[in-house]
Amino acid sequence: MPSTVTLLATPAHWQERLNANLGVYGQDAWTIKRMTITYGLRWEYVSEKIVGQAAQTGRFANIPGFEDIRLPIWRSLSPRTGIVYDVFGNRKTALRFGFNRFELAATTTIAELYDPANVATVQATGAWTDLNQDDIAQGSPGCVYRTPGCEINFANVPTNFGTVSLSKFDSKLKRPYTLSYNLGVSHELFPGVAVTAEYFHGALKNILERNNTLRPGTLTGPAAVDNPNYRPVTVFSPIDGKAITIYDPISPAVQQAVANVDTNDPKLTQIYNGFEFNFNAKLPRGGRVFGGSATDRAIANSCSAAVTNPNILLNCDQSKSGIPWRTQFKLVGTYPLPWFGVQLSGSLQALPGYVLGTSALTQGSVAGPNLTTPNGASTVYTVTPTTRYTTCPGNSASAGCTIGALVIPGMNQASLNVPLIPPGTELTPRINQVDFSVAKRFNFERIRFEPKIDLFNAFNSSDYYTVRTLVYSTAPGATYKQPGSILQGRILRLAAVLNW
Repeated sequence: MPSTVTLLATPAHWQERLNANLGVYGQDAWTIKRMTITYGLRWEYVSEKIVGQAAQTGRFANIPGFEDIRLPIWRSLSPRTGIVYDVFGNRKTALRFGFNRFELAATTTIAELYDPANVATVQATGAWTDLNQDDIAQGSPGCVYRTPGCEINFANVPTNFGTVSLSKFDSKLKRPYTLSYNLGVSHELFPGVAVTAEYFHGALKNILERNNTLRPGTLTGPAAVDNPNYRPVTVFSPIDGKAITIYDPISPAVQQAVANVDTNDPKLTQIYNGFEFNFNAKLPRGGRVFGGSATDRAIANSCSAAVTNPNILLNCDQSKSGIPWRTQFKLVGTYPLPWFGVQLSGSLQALPGYVLGTSALTQGSVAGPNLTTPNGASTVYTVTPTTRYTTCPGNSASAGCTIGALVIPGMNQASLNVPLIPPGTELTPRINQVDFSVAKRFNFERIRFEPKIDLFNAFNSSDYYTVRTLVYSTAPGATYKQPGSILQGRILRLAAVLNW
């Protein structure tokens, strides 16, 4: 039986426009004895707007007509700096340092977030009781829930749903950017063999935050919020029975009150650190092999984003979540065999497990602001007003868990995803892939013909890198953590290159 329904303000027409994305830059290099400095400066100008639309109506949509909406114009200066120093003056050891600033990618990404007619951002979830069991959610705003023709509980739906965009931007909204640093050294061990070590550090700045101005609160500590619009409730994890404190609006009226404003929050942080070790070697007879390892980790703190939604407090300080360092290894080699001019190549990729769920603050990069789940998402337990406990693992029974009891009595939200595992800590198994290639070159005067045989995923690895769902369930047919995407099976490819 269905329990919730996603409401879309469709059909609708909308349009955003990139007025200008202009970049002007200059660069130069300066050599002082054994040191070379490369430096540059990039000035950028970005202007986006939302194209005005006529009034539009639909089952849920009641979008009034509006004129063009111009977003804040972004102007920025981004330095590019690199320094290389020949340590001993013999061109065998080079010390490197770099500092760069990279701006948020800009096309119409920001305009799309605030277009009043963009139905991709105008949607809501409502509780659904299928009274006539026809799998069609009947009802319109204002109807009486659970009466004939009214199967959707609109008390859970924001009052301005379908009328205007649920989010607006601060008039002083600034462009997010990343400060990147690197420090490394390269050294020639002996002729033809060099090794490199490098450290990378990145800090995300001007991070965007979404606040519901109709549910104001106060940040009272590093990970504490005082907000009278919510009541704390306890949910026991179906995995281990751990008691989890989450927050439900105090009334249906508060649940319906939504007026989001997006702004920059200097208290939000995301720090990246990475280490790389590589080597490059020339072998006898023209062979070559190179490879190395990379280890990195990103840690975010999104606690201040919980001011108007205390549920963001869960796992908001990722320095306490035990997020692991992830290490990858790669090795690539090519060697001409001594017979018939045949050349053999191969590669090994040993990758860390892919992170399941969504990243904190950004969807994997600075280009994708994560405004809905700024603390990230991983395994969740979906709770609705009718969800009841089916199990009480661990010592949760003595703490108050009762099989058959409502998980959240008197719940005012249509649904709530309760985090069971800290985001960033759930990974797929490591992924290993080996590829081979054999090629031979034939020369006929001005014609060069090179046939080759490639064998991808030579050992037919079936490692997976996505799962079907992270919604926890043990019910028959549930797809929780079932592999969703696996490596493509072994492939044999015959190819040729012809040059003349």
